[in-house]
Formats: sequence, C-alpha cells, structure tokens
Amino acid sequence: MQFQSMEAPFNTTTRRLISGMKILVFLLLMAPAALMADSFGVYETPLELEQAEARLPGIIDEFQKDGYEEEEETLGFSKAWSSNFLSPFNYSIYTGTVSLENRNAMIRIEGDSGDVKSITRILELKGFIEVPRPEFQPEAIQLTEKSHFYAQGLNLLAPWAGVMYASWDSPRLTTGQTYFRGIMYFLVDSLLIWAAGRDWFQEPFDLSKNGGQVAAVMVLTRSIGAFQSANLIRGHNRFARLGYTFYLD
Repeated sequence: MQFQSMEAPFNTTTRRLISGMKILVFLLLMAPAALMADSFGVYETPLELEQAEARLPGIIDEFQKDGYEEEEETLGFSKAWSSNFLSPFNYSIYTGTVSLENRNAMIRIEGDSGDVKSITRILELKGFIEVPRPEFQPEAIQLTEKSHFYAQGLNLLAPWAGVMYASWDSPRLTTGQTYFRGIMYFLVDSLLIWAAGRDWFQEPFDLSKNGGQVAAVMVLTRSIGAFQSANLIRGHNRFARLGYTFYLD
C-alpha cells in the first residue's frame, strides 16, 4: 500500500508535465509560421547586370552594414544576398537577367512582407528600380524614431500591445502582419495562462496555487515578444535616421 501511494502522485505529476509539454510544443511549432508572413517582389532595373551587382551592396550598406552576407546558393540567379542572424531584418535579394539577349538586371526580393516592401521602396528611392504606383495614393511619409523603453514596457504588459506600438506609423509590419501577430500573441498568451492556471487542465483555475506556472508561461511569451519587438524598433529607427520616406498601409 505504501508503494502504491507513492506511485500515484508520481504518475499524476508525470501526466501533468506531459500534457503541459504537448501544449507548449504545439504552440511553439505554430508560432514561427504564425508570426512571419513571407512575400516576394520581382522588378527590372535600367542597369545592366554587372552594374546592378556592383551597386546593390552599397545601397544595402546604408541601412544595415555587416548585417548581411553574399550567399553561395543562388537558386539559379547570378548572385544572392541575405540578412544574417544579427540583422533586424529578414530578406534575401537575388540578381539575374530576363534573358540572354536582354542584359538588364532583374531583382527578386523575398522575406517578411514588411521588409520586402521597405527594401523595395528604398531601391525605388535610389533610382535602382521602377515600381508601378497607382495614380492616386497617400503621400509617402518620413518616419520618426521610436522608443525601445515604451516598446518593451508594452510587451511586458501584453505582447500584442508591443506589436501594435511597433507597427504604428512604420513600414516594418504590414496591416495583415500587425493584426495576425497581435491576434496570435493574444490567443497564445491567454491559452497558456489559462492552461497553466489550471495545472494543465487537471483542476479548476487557481492563481494562488498555480501562480508559479502562470508566471513561467508569461515569461516565455514575453521573451519571444521582447526579441521581436527589439528588432522591429531597431530596424524602424535605422530607416528614420536615414530619412527614407515610405508608403504605409
């Protein structure tokens, strides 16, 4: 009887841990796909390929010197550059030609939707590419710098609030990305708090009893949010200091 009484609590604890781990793994697997929205754009330039490839790194250096590297794998293009882990941006740029007869360069930009649009606008401002624009559209605006203190404070309060602040008057996130990230952070944060407060669905919600677990999951979501918020604000402020103007959603 003594052996059984020790085994039962052990099995109960193990089942709770397994249940909690399943939820965490599921949410962590969902998070990257939910928090990123990839897109791409393809443009022709008036420059020949060799001229374009010589000029492009200098333009990238303006807003993130040492934050990218030339790739060996070009996916069939002539050359490729991609942001690295230390960069606040997420993109890849490929150069090639339309055909063997036409030596004018073709540029493909892919990555996070906001970054693709931002880099496209910078290349347009530099006269590197021509981007078709509707006849009537809002005027491009110059950015103002944002506060890391405010961003991290809002993220600590609620990760979705940090997303809204980072996105406000910024090209870093599209409208779709903003709402999608905000909703995902709200749902994931709420679900984890609710599940942890119930000891992973083993009992009624009790913050006084399960407060440690609730605090742990709150640290998890806010740590992810803090990293992303820091990168969004860091990239936004670089654009602002360089005086680029952007069309916002």
